[in-house]
Amino acid sequence: MIPLIANLLNTEALQLMIHRIHGEMEQIKQSLSTCQHCGESLPEGCAKLKAGGLFKGDARCWHTMNRVRLSNFVSKTCQ
Repeated sequence: MIPLIANLLNTEALQLMIHRIHGEMEQIKQSLSTCQHCGESLPEGCAKLKAGGLFKGDARCWHTMNRVRLSNFVSKTCQ
C-alpha cells in the first residue's frame, strides 16, 4: 500500500474512533460512578484535588490501576 494512503486510512480510523467515544462519553462517565478508594466521582477522582491524585502509586487507586493497565498495554503492543 502506498504510505500516503495508509496514513490517511489510519488518520480516518482514529478520527472515527474519537468521534464514537465522544458520543458515548456521558454513558461512560455514568458507568464509572465513584472511586472505591477515595470516594470521589470518576474519572476525575482525587486527581481534581491534587495533580496525579491523592493516592498516586497506591495499588487501590483508580488512577494508578489505569496507568499500570495502559503501560502494560503499550508495552505489549510496541514489542
